[in-house]
Amino acid sequence: MEPHAGNPGNMDEKLVFTRQEVDKLRSAKTYIDNNLELKLTITLLAKEFHIGTTRLKQGFRKYFNRTVYGYILEQRMEKAKQLLATGMRVQQVAAETGYSLTGFSKTFKSYVGVSPMEYRSGSR
Repeated sequence: MEPHAGNPGNMDEKLVFTRQEVDKLRSAKTYIDNNLELKLTITLLAKEFHIGTTRLKQGFRKYFNRTVYGYILEQRMEKAKQLLATGMRVQQVAAETGYSLTGFSKTFKSYVGVSPMEYRSGSR
């Protein structure tokens, strides 16, 4: 279960981030949004934005109310739904969202509840 802001027992609330760290977190979030086709890892993001992996993970939970991987998954699946709704081929959608075809189909069905083909057919 994801921690929620406002929960008095939540340790994330007590964490203090500098303005520079918050800027790095926002930049990492924007980088994710603009590079969903890449292999995105916490280590890669931490190196790219010069922030420790623990601080990156803590900051995402505190400021964006989700884990780094949870955010990446959400953004990829939302982009996939948009692309499938245009009629784009499933294989191309998989590539655009950073997945192999098999990995994409399995993840999409788990996230959305229907296969990419069923979603594409039903969204027209």
